[in-house]
Amino acid sequence: MPPKSANKKKVVEEPPKKKHQIVTVQVAEEEEEEEEEEVKKTVAVVDEGLPLEYYREPGPKATTRKCNDILFFGLFVLVWVGMVVIAIVAFQKGDFNRLKFGTDSWGNLCGAYNPPVGQVPAFDLSNRTYLHYLNAHTSSGNVISRCVASCPKKNDVVCFYNTTLASTSAGVAAQIAQGKCFPVLFNTTDMLYRCIPLEAVQTLVQVQYPTTQPNTTMVKIANFVLSDLNGRTIAAKMTQSLAYSWPIVLGMAFTALGLSFAWLVGIMFLAGGCVWLTVAMANMCLAGIVAMLWYNWAMIETNGKMVLVGWSTIDSLMMNWQTLLTLSIIASVVFLLLFVVTVAARKRIQLAVIIIQETAKAIKSMPLIVIFPVAKYFLIAGLFAFFAVVYALLATSGTVIAQTFSTSISLSIANQDWTKLLTPDTVLPFLQIYIVFGFFWTWNFFLGVWQTTIAGAIAGWYWTRDKSVTPKSPLLKAFGRCFRYHLGSIALGSMLIALVQVIRWILVELQRRLRAAHASQTAQYILACTQCCCMIIEKFMAFLNKNAYIEIAVYGYSFCDAAKMAFQLLVRNAFRVVVIDRVSGFLFLLGKLIIVSGTCMIALALLQTFEAGIADYYAIPLIFIFVISWVVASFFMSVMDMAVDTIFLCFCEDCERNDGSEERPYYMTDTLREFTDQHKGEKPDIAT
Repeated sequence: MPPKSANKKKVVEEPPKKKHQIVTVQVAEEEEEEEEEEVKKTVAVVDEGLPLEYYREPGPKATTRKCNDILFFGLFVLVWVGMVVIAIVAFQKGDFNRLKFGTDSWGNLCGAYNPPVGQVPAFDLSNRTYLHYLNAHTSSGNVISRCVASCPKKNDVVCFYNTTLASTSAGVAAQIAQGKCFPVLFNTTDMLYRCIPLEAVQTLVQVQYPTTQPNTTMVKIANFVLSDLNGRTIAAKMTQSLAYSWPIVLGMAFTALGLSFAWLVGIMFLAGGCVWLTVAMANMCLAGIVAMLWYNWAMIETNGKMVLVGWSTIDSLMMNWQTLLTLSIIASVVFLLLFVVTVAARKRIQLAVIIIQETAKAIKSMPLIVIFPVAKYFLIAGLFAFFAVVYALLATSGTVIAQTFSTSISLSIANQDWTKLLTPDTVLPFLQIYIVFGFFWTWNFFLGVWQTTIAGAIAGWYWTRDKSVTPKSPLLKAFGRCFRYHLGSIALGSMLIALVQVIRWILVELQRRLRAAHASQTAQYILACTQCCCMIIEKFMAFLNKNAYIEIAVYGYSFCDAAKMAFQLLVRNAFRVVVIDRVSGFLFLLGKLIIVSGTCMIALALLQTFEAGIADYYAIPLIFIFVISWVVASFFMSVMDMAVDTIFLCFCEDCERNDGSEERPYYMTDTLREFTDQHKGEKPDIAT
């Protein structure tokens, strides 16, 4: 029998296979007891209530990943199969000509062959592509229109389809008296296949600002024509102006790109100054307003007068003693709240500044990440074009039926007392809802893939010990992980948002129809409140989805697990979340305004110098330049916004998992480590 000491087991401590996994110490005491006893002591690193999945090793490593939520990606593919089928049906039953050409008062489509409908014979208008408005109107007030081969000029005579213009002046006069032909009272010009009266706009101006009694028929024609055009004249002016100024517009796009790069470089060095200057100016401006209000109240109280601002409406309002006192109290309360929040959140504001600076460093290490959003916008633009075409074709599909046509003309239009009406199929509303849902789902899916890819690349930089060593092609690797493992999770998250968005769209359509039908205000208020609730839910889900995608990119969770982990992490750092989100959001908005205003000022100077021929249309190219520069600036800001959120979540995870010791060193940079060391031992944000 071996000695008792030989049977004695040593104390064995099992090291965690992964950092911060639960450490179990097993002790066997055979010297004191005959039967072996095992005592397990669990050392919780952060929170005993956290699930075991929390202790998965951070960092985007493909070896620990697997495909999740595959069912929802399969459902997404099936939805797209249905959208393709609907698109094919829309192209077969829809008519592009209905989008291009006009329709006359009898329901005939200009520039096309109109097949027979019931007892209505076929009518070939292939060579009559322009829609002209006659000097006549129906009993309902609508101007009668017909298709013509070319737009007529003043003093020409246009007849109904079944009437041939007489060859003599007396015959023409008789036809006009009988209501079969109508003289053209003004010159017309073709625009987007409509014959536009040149005097129409002048007539509308005369109606709004009358100097003499306007011609009643001209008023009806002018209103009806411009209503039918629905902005086509504006579109033509925009096209003409852009044709002159496109080199400047293109150059300003590159200017906005350069200013965005300059802003990104500048924010690395001036983020702290910009943020603190903004906070200080907000407090000082509000303090000045409070001082002015109380000073004027004191002036009225003692002298019965105040410092006038030069605007009689405001002066008379402010002279009211009670109004001024109320405004002074409200402004004082707001100022005190702002000052208290500024003092209480000063450490969080400093953290926001540091995180923004760290984000700029991460983006600097992988500059191609700034260009990556371009692919997203091209995909979304293609998706929108597909959706717009299919939706429009669905709207032009249906069945043409014949109806009775009544006019206020003394004589009936011989053999033409009918009109055609395009009636949509009963299944059309359901197809439109399906297409809209597919559009929203795909939109959010593209956005989710982009967010997950950005988060994966930035997280890879954060969870690297040596920040000076940048992995090769981090963006492509992050996209590869997303494409290989996480499309199902992204499909699930984007589907949830799409469901809320399509409900909002249905509510908007219902409210529009109720408003057009002059329905009760109560029903409209209920729909408006429901839309507001849906909007709040959508905003919350978009915020949660973005943070869930970050967790997916870092750990490879399924969507539900990632959303749960992200929500718990955000709750534990609630105050930090609010401060950093507001500070970074305002800073990015300020950056957009700087880039856009600088680009537009340069563009205005160039337009005034080199494009004197389009002086009347400066606003149109400037609007385009504003939109383009805003989109270009959004490329950079969207990357910065997603990167800031990723760095922040990684920082919170790092603080909870590690303590800066040799056994559990931080992954964060020296700047963040100094901030953490200075505020170590403070209460959690949720308790402050």
